[in-house]
Amino acid sequence: MDYKKMPADKTTRTHDTNKIDAPTENIYEALTIIAKRAEQINDDTREELHAKLQEFASSTESLEEIFENKEQ
Repeated sequence: MDYKKMPADKTTRTHDTNKIDAPTENIYEALTIIAKRAEQINDDTREELHAKLQEFASSTESLEEIFENKEQ
């Protein structure tokens, strides 16, 4: 199977590796920096999501306490 003759997916984007590794002059170091930044963004997004979910979790707990108090 010749991979060069296969058409690429429409969602595929090409990037100029010279622009990526320009600040470091090393493609592997540049990709490591990009990966670390992606992890930081992921962690920030995860913390934000957990904070929003925590708002809903606290209101559910208080409703459960109200129902328990009525039974007593």
